[in-house]
Amino acid sequence: MKISGNTGEKVTSPGIYRNKYGKRVTLEVGKNFPPCPEKGIPTRWEKIE
Repeated sequence: MKISGNTGEKVTSPGIYRNKYGKRVTLEVGKNFPPCPEKGIPTRWEKIE
């Protein structure tokens, strides 16, 4: 099962996430998934590490 989340949702599993534009972010538990850092729009993030 892949771990993922949408902009604004709480992160429940720390790690490195990537969106469909190929942008990567490192997120910690309790933070919110951010918008795309390049486009500034809501996006879906998928855990890669």
